[in-house]
Amino acid sequence: MAEVQDHTIVASRLSQVRTALERIEVFADFPGPLLDELASEFRYAELEPGTVVVTQGTTGDRFFVVASGELEVLVVSDGVESRVGTLAGGDVFGETALLENSPRTATVRTITVATLWTLTKEAFQAWLSRVPELRNRVDEVVRRREIATAFMTLQ
Repeated sequence: MAEVQDHTIVASRLSQVRTALERIEVFADFPGPLLDELASEFRYAELEPGTVVVTQGTTGDRFFVVASGELEVLVVSDGVESRVGTLAGGDVFGETALLENSPRTATVRTITVATLWTLTKEAFQAWLSRVPELRNRVDEVVRRREIATAFMTLQ
């Protein structure tokens, strides 16, 4: 598996990142200057279909925002791989491993060409400490995801 290569977002694209962050539930309603600063810390990766972004059981090192494209979320249980969800523009992933300092809970693989914005573990944790409301919103995303995953395993 190739490492996902991320790149610095050029200044001309920062306004796109900021505008997109405003539309993502986790970041919605944050003051403009805060979003500008946050946007400047993101990097981006453009990925081809079939690219494994993160692998279940590995150590988390980044938080991801899906800028565009479609990805599948896969979980291996008892040796069987199952699709438990999909991700598209505006969705986030990778937060659970960073919040809990635990291994990745799923594998995420691109279905289509995808553009992702990434934030390093260190930057992600610094922002959570600096902006308590961000931590609350990310915790809520994790809770909803855990409920959805539990529901999927019951079916």
